[in-house]
Amino acid sequence: MGDSGIQWLDLGLPTVNQRGSLSARVRRSLEEEEMLVRNLSPRYILDRVLRADEPEKPVADIVEVFLRYTSYPMLQNPNVVRETVQRGMQEGLFAVRIGEQTIARRFVSLDDLQDAVLVRAVPEEEPKPAEQSVPPRLGAESPPTETTLSLAARMQTGAVPPTAPHARPRRYHLRLRVPIEQYADILRGVIMPLRHQTDDLQVEMVIHANAGESGFDEAQLNRTVRETLKQLGIAYEEGLE
Repeated sequence: MGDSGIQWLDLGLPTVNQRGSLSARVRRSLEEEEMLVRNLSPRYILDRVLRADEPEKPVADIVEVFLRYTSYPMLQNPNVVRETVQRGMQEGLFAVRIGEQTIARRFVSLDDLQDAVLVRAVPEEEPKPAEQSVPPRLGAESPPTETTLSLAARMQTGAVPPTAPHARPRRYHLRLRVPIEQYADILRGVIMPLRHQTDDLQVEMVIHANAGESGFDEAQLNRTVRETLKQLGIAYEEGLE
């Protein structure tokens, strides 16, 4: 059910010799349509689940949002939300409050997160104690180094630049060879998590198949492979040798 009523999904054409039950096909289709998720982006929870005027929200209530409203994807299990909160907290995107203690940038177990409250405001890290320098002996002057002279000159002119923040990578490229029996795992564990972080995701597929001396039946290729690609509206190039 969607917001506008019943939503019909195309499960595709079952391929020849395909194994698996109808429930497995339904589950796979829901995952491909991002209606059933195993992973979430921490930013998704912060931007899509918490309201703009909501400074905090119990983790249990966040789980309830996904269970109650059909506009959100279904969760494979409630730990999907807790694991996402766990990652976002360790990345410093938000904090959690357990009892009277607000925690950020630290590991917290999934069990402890059940009664925790997600907090937008991340407390500042406690400054590290300054190292005490040993004063030089009286009368012993060390010659200034080039770094010291350069820094001193820039400090006098007010030209000391601030420390640049660590930039997060903006593009990600991946090339791999996948056994056919692991394709579904790659879809769930690699492609879908990337899809949750960006709308600009492109996947190119290269398929090499060798039928040996028996060769390929072109009539079967027409009924299965080519017909499926045609129904899906996917442009493709092929070659036969």
